[in-house]
Amino acid sequence: MAKLNLIGNSYHVRFGFQGITRRYALKTSNLEDAKNEKNKIEDTIYQIKMGRLIVPEDCQDVHYFVFTGGKETDRQAPACLTLQDIWNGYFESIPSDSRDSIKTERTHMKHFIAILNNKNIKAISFNDLQEYINTRLKEEGNRGKTTSTRTIRKEMDTFKGIWNNYALPRKLVSVSFELTFVAKFKFGKESAKAKFQTWEQIENQIIRGNLKGKEAECLWDGLFLDLSQIKELLEFVQNSNDSRKWVYPMFLFAAHTGARRSELLNSQIQDWDFQNNTVSIREKKKDKEKEYTTRDVHLTDELSQVMKCWIEKIGEGLFVFAENGTPLTKANVANIFARKWYFKNTQWSVLRGWHIFRHSLASNMANAGVDPRLIDDTLGHQTEEMRKRYQHMFPQKQKAAINLLFQPDIKAS
Repeated sequence: MAKLNLIGNSYHVRFGFQGITRRYALKTSNLEDAKNEKNKIEDTIYQIKMGRLIVPEDCQDVHYFVFTGGKETDRQAPACLTLQDIWNGYFESIPSDSRDSIKTERTHMKHFIAILNNKNIKAISFNDLQEYINTRLKEEGNRGKTTSTRTIRKEMDTFKGIWNNYALPRKLVSVSFELTFVAKFKFGKESAKAKFQTWEQIENQIIRGNLKGKEAECLWDGLFLDLSQIKELLEFVQNSNDSRKWVYPMFLFAAHTGARRSELLNSQIQDWDFQNNTVSIREKKKDKEKEYTTRDVHLTDELSQVMKCWIEKIGEGLFVFAENGTPLTKANVANIFARKWYFKNTQWSVLRGWHIFRHSLASNMANAGVDPRLIDDTLGHQTEEMRKRYQHMFPQKQKAAINLLFQPDIKAS
């Protein structure tokens, strides 16, 4: 679909064709005239797709051919395919109902476009991308720190994916990303994430190191709650005077299943099987080629009872968590953990976000000696890095093993 934009006193039209988006000035300030031109462009694209209008083989600029309704064939195509061009084309190629899933990619590409000055993609060199990495490493990230190596690697993966999976098949670049940039990029040293620790362990570490400010705050990223603390937190939420009745069911859902925030928001009524006491959790991280996959998780008696009552209360609808019939969004639930609001002036103000329940469930299961494979089945996609963060939760077994090796000699009396 073509789109109109009023820039200054004149309308411009933007449309995508053959994977590339172009914008042209219509040289009119009259909206009706602009709409007529827009309709002509859309009709031309339709005629080409139906085979009723053939783009000549010697046509140099197919977009201008479309813009002129198939009349202009001699104009030379622009030599520059900028990063913005590539992103626009990639975005237009994504089905409209799936575009919410590429918000992170959009953020990544904004950084590339800004730092590389929207450069011609064919002119981008190894040095350009290395300079991009160096620049990002110096820029401010979360909580006053510079951008992490982990984040920049994800950005480079986005860039490589669009290069190989979008630009290369359309011959917008000549060879794959790997062959174009043979040398290895230098990302610098990557700091390890904090291992999961109890509330008491974190407080003791802060006291021992006399840590303050950001240094102390970062330790709370690795907090996991033991079972009594989870129970206490859930009671706090249940007894709060918050008018949004979905808060407690969502907290309980997260605490008893380890579901991610996106999985909580995507949960649908049909996913809850109270007869077999299971819930199918829709996950997006496991397989990038699919819109989502599912994992079945057993319902505790408490969760089953609360959610059954909640779903009966909300009545008809598609999503489990909604307000006035409108599904909750990331923005609706993200600020629950903001220190200046829900948990202000309470002991829970140190909690970072919904992942606290995922961390806690993994750690408590590990501490109880649950097979790591069962932990993976319950929580879904798990990285080796994540496993290492809670593998230390076997202190009794580790202590017993060490003591077994170094038992003191017991002399007979």
